Amino acid sequence: MREVQARRKFQKFKPEGPVATREPKVENNPDPENLEKLRQAFNKMRWRGYSPETPSFSYDDAVALIKGISYSRKEVEAFTVVLPEPEEHNTDDSHIFQHQVGVFLSALINCGQDDCYRIDTSFMDLPPSFLGSRNTKKVIVKGSTGIGPGYQMESGMLVIEGDCGTSAGRWMTGGKILVMGNAGGILGFCMESGVIHVHGNAGSDIGNCMKGGIIKVDGNAGPDAGRGLLGNAKIFIGKNAGPDAGSSMKSGRLVIHGDALGAVGNHMEGGLIYVGGDMHGFLSCGKGGLIILKGNTPHLAHLEEADPPYGRIFHKGKILTQKKY
Repeated sequence: MREVQARRKFQKFKPEGPVATREPKVENNPDPENLEKLRQAFNKMRWRGYSPETPSFSYDDAVALIKGISYSRKEVEAFTVVLPEPEEHNTDDSHIFQHQVGVFLSALINCGQDDCYRIDTSFMDLPPSFLGSRNTKKVIVKGSTGIGPGYQMESGMLVIEGDCGTSAGRWMTGGKILVMGNAGGILGFCMESGVIHVHGNAGSDIGNCMKGGIIKVDGNAGPDAGRGLLGNAKIFIGKNAGPDAGSSMKSGRLVIHGDALGAVGNHMEGGLIYVGGDMHGFLSCGKGGLIILKGNTPHLAHLEEADPPYGRIFHKGKILTQKKY
């Protein structure tokens, strides 16, 4: 009786028909003919001298040179392997060659049909500079970059698995730059929006004249962090900051979770500086703003004699100075 009942329970199930299987997607190899066309276009690039706007001019040149060339993501990702030597490229200046490689790759990526590109620079003695210029895509760099990654970046994401040179995110207006290693100085110069996150250390002048957006450094930062900070810009430093952090700040926020290894807030006019560790060196609040000090600060005697004291300074919860109007 139990066997009959069991068979009845399974009568509603019927044998399944054949199940369609999805064929694995196999990426095509780079087209040698298209690679050669890109190589020839790159050899026609000329550097327009050294100026802050040079990468932008060269980017426009690169866009014009690749117009009409059919290429895929595979050709872009293989381009660093087939690069000519600098002398074949009508230049004996290796740094100019670095700049042109990065700008040309940036144009290929932004004008390409795909949303994500992986660029291998791990084997290059001189990695490309200005990689990710005007970026709007997701770009993953296996290795390091030269100077200026994310130059005038607009949107998307730039992931650098190694280190990067100075001036990352210069004049960027959106998107995110993630540096897994260390970054050079002048990080986020005049950036207006977006996020820069450095897992390692950063050099001097990070956030110089920054107008908006967020910079986060998990390690240490060099001198002059947040100099001339403007707008609603925010800088977070996970460990220590060098001397003269927050000098000439107009507004914004500078947070140092470790020690300040020198004066902070020189010629400061507004904004907030927070130091979670100790402060080494003299303190000046300039013409305004708020400084909060949580650790030891040995050089405070001069503040008691300041005439008049400027801005507001809190030390371990106690107000030291109050701006007089």
